[in-house]
Amino acid sequence: MVGYDTHLPPSSPQEEIVRRVLSELELSLDAFRMKSMPELAVKGDFRQAQVNPPTLKLLRVSADRELNGTMASLSFSLPKGGYATCLMREIMKTEPTKY
Repeated sequence: MVGYDTHLPPSSPQEEIVRRVLSELELSLDAFRMKSMPELAVKGDFRQAQVNPPTLKLLRVSADRELNGTMASLSFSLPKGGYATCLMREIMKTEPTKY
């Protein structure tokens, strides 16, 4: 996540991409300071692009009479920047428009 305090590895593909995008948008890293509204300032951070699968705990499996199927309750935790919706889409192997 790009912000005013982002330190990109010099001569890296990441630096090249961020510099190119900022240039195309006519922005600098300082634009993320939002001096007029400091509560919206973004410092910047690095997050993993890929997260290793978490440990899933199956809590309960029961009949779902309304849908004429089976319901499962799962428990898991993800690191900051991990999205439960993406994990569940992989588990269920469905398109987001189907749920």
